[in-house]
Amino acid sequence: MALERLRGRDEVERTFRALPREIERAIRDGAVVASGWYPIDWYRELHAAMRTACRETGYELAHELGREATQSDFSGIYRLMLRVVSSELLVSQAPRIFRMYFAGGEVGMAEVDSGWGVIEFVGWHGFDRAIWADVMGGIEGILLARQATDVRSRVIRGGGSDGSLRVEYRWSMEDKVAASSVPPA
Repeated sequence: MALERLRGRDEVERTFRALPREIERAIRDGAVVASGWYPIDWYRELHAAMRTACRETGYELAHELGREATQSDFSGIYRLMLRVVSSELLVSQAPRIFRMYFAGGEVGMAEVDSGWGVIEFVGWHGFDRAIWADVMGGIEGILLARQATDVRSRVIRGGGSDGSLRVEYRWSMEDKVAASSVPPA
């Protein structure tokens, strides 16, 4: 759904044609569901097929898809949680949230403070640059859904195919605070 919102139905159909037959069939037949667990190589193949279908050479599409899908998730049933939880608490819960989508290695908060946090992933074998870009976009999507502004990330190390990533996020909530502190006219 995120790919269709970002690039259109034609690219979704081209993605299906670029997928290995087994994966295409599973997705078209509805065997792939949000609450299911699938081999990470299926996710790598899906990202590769989307890059091919959309004629993308880098990993910006993966980042956009992660951000879009997460913002969509957090605009639905999780929206209420965003009103009562600080951005720092959300980022500190990244390991728990991440485990809702992936199983495998370790993930933890190396540091977190007001307006920034460092997340470290170790032992995530099978992840590649596209999947890490998707993950990073997803974390950004959580912050944006929380209405953070000026969200920036910086890879400290990893993010390739060695199964690790250490990434720093910085954001601001000042615009939201300033807007909420202005008395109504």
